[in-house]
Amino acid sequence: MSKKSIGSVRNATTIRPGRLLPKILSSFLAVFLALALLPYSSFAAFKTAFAGDGDDTISLTLTAGSGEKEYDGTALTVNTFTTYPALPGLFITVKTEGSQTEVGTSSNEIVPGSVKIMSNGEDVTNQIDVTLIPGTLTITQPSKTVELLGGDLEPLYSVAYDGNGGATEIVDSNEYEPDNTVTVIFDPTPVHEGFIFLGW
Repeated sequence: MSKKSIGSVRNATTIRPGRLLPKILSSFLAVFLALALLPYSSFAAFKTAFAGDGDDTISLTLTAGSGEKEYDGTALTVNTFTTYPALPGLFITVKTEGSQTEVGTSSNEIVPGSVKIMSNGEDVTNQIDVTLIPGTLTITQPSKTVELLGGDLEPLYSVAYDGNGGATEIVDSNEYEPDNTVTVIFDPTPVHEGFIFLGW
């Protein structure tokens, strides 16, 4: 029996699922990122995306930065601020006003008239309900190192009298430095039954 040729296949490509899946995923991710980075066409579209249903008001809280350091004679200022919530597509500029040099605490304020909010080149400051919260500037006492010079201090001495069981108690409450003269106490005279006091 003779064999018949049914044609030939040239330049065939074998598709393996294990290699195709990463390519599909990477293409999908690239498209997703491109869509996510596209700016809103207008501030109206922005408000539609971020304001609640039936409410075209957007609220934004700006909080001035806070700072703290030990006293060093120089002023502490902080020119940063944070926003809540974090709304993409807005460009915000503010001016802070606050300075602390001496030990203590003071406010770091955002100057109300300095707030400017832009969206796609449009000034939308008056279309957003902005709340301003001050920060805090704090100067603390500098830490100190205390050096103990105990090795250079001369010891103090006290004098005690032992009456050998006698009934008289003699107390010298003075403290003496080296080379001090000590005056021996003879009044009152120590008394011990059966003995005569002759001296210390």
